[in-house]
Amino acid sequence: VTKPVSSGYLASLWDAASVRRQRTSLLELADRFGKWFTVGAVGIAVLGGMFWLPDVGMALTALSAVLIIACPCALTLAAPATLGTAMAVLGRRGTFVKNIGVLLDIAATDTIVFDKTGTLTATAHDLSWIGQNLDESKRSAIAGVAMQSTHPVSRSIERLLGISGAVVSDVAEHVGAGISGTVDGKVVAIGSSAFAGGGATAADAAAYVSIDGRMVGTFVMRPRLREGVRDLVTSLRSAQEVYLVSGDSERDAPLFRDTFGSDRMRFGASPFDKINVLEQLGSSGGHTMMIGDGLNDAGGMRAARVGVAVSDETSTLVPACDVIIGGDHLRDIAPLIGYARRLRDLIRFSLVFSMVYNVIGVALAVSGALTPVVVAIMMPISSLIVTAVSVLGARWFGRQAIWAS
Repeated sequence: VTKPVSSGYLASLWDAASVRRQRTSLLELADRFGKWFTVGAVGIAVLGGMFWLPDVGMALTALSAVLIIACPCALTLAAPATLGTAMAVLGRRGTFVKNIGVLLDIAATDTIVFDKTGTLTATAHDLSWIGQNLDESKRSAIAGVAMQSTHPVSRSIERLLGISGAVVSDVAEHVGAGISGTVDGKVVAIGSSAFAGGGATAADAAAYVSIDGRMVGTFVMRPRLREGVRDLVTSLRSAQEVYLVSGDSERDAPLFRDTFGSDRMRFGASPFDKINVLEQLGSSGGHTMMIGDGLNDAGGMRAARVGVAVSDETSTLVPACDVIIGGDHLRDIAPLIGYARRLRDLIRFSLVFSMVYNVIGVALAVSGALTPVVVAIMMPISSLIVTAVSVLGARWFGRQAIWAS
């Protein structure tokens, strides 16, 4: 209402990611091949017809046979048929991909950056309150301000204190710092120690709370890792570089040190820091994947080759993401990458098969061994074979990867 959307903080995070994604080379090749193939087929047909002159009958037979059997359909069908089927297989598992090209980008992934809160940890945190006794009005005011944010800690505070009917005005959320709002003329701030107005730093503090600039207490968090997180990261590290970049303090570092390694973790990172990390990793040749859960990860997802949004609630969907995966399916990331690589190999097989089929067919057509009627029957066979291999292969590899049909 007060200024253009383009001037907003989230828009600045999006624009800050200067890396522009390019189309996957395999898809670009498939798109361009139709033109090359058509020019080549017409050229071979004309030359083949000229070869048989002055036998006009054989010249026309060879010319017609080449034009009929030389069909790029199978080549252009290989990628869409394979990847389109895979998108449906993944959707049934609860993993949603923006477009087919993303799957090939996933297959090329060699560097993965995780956010922490709400991504590796469950959105429902175990919180306890340390501080002043809260009467009903203070509880309602704190819960009312917490309800204005989609941050996992804010949602946990709301669950702990209960639904509030407080009327909150002048809400201001500072990504990576905290949120504040006015309730009954009093300013309530929830967030980091610096944001809330000072106070002793607790090693396991999730959020500090102040009312009118005076500290009233701290929500202490006992983080809960999502099921299978340790096994997931260990599995990914066997074939990819894996990092943890979080905006939170280092209070949870010991929880992840054995899993990631001290040199692969960074805490206290702002959303712009995440963008810089992704751009640096990408500029050194890495095919990066950013896995996060909140809007403050939008810039990092934009900077990465693939952005994966871990979502437990629709309110935290990130427009910049390429993949949406449910929080209870986070452990499927490793099988997803393996599945994408098998799909890439399947497409390559289909392309090679189609090329060989066309080369043999065109050679026989030029030699006069095939009549136009025969090649009219043979022409669709390659397309049917490629389509069958693509669809059935994508489903088979999906079942092998763990996704049930």
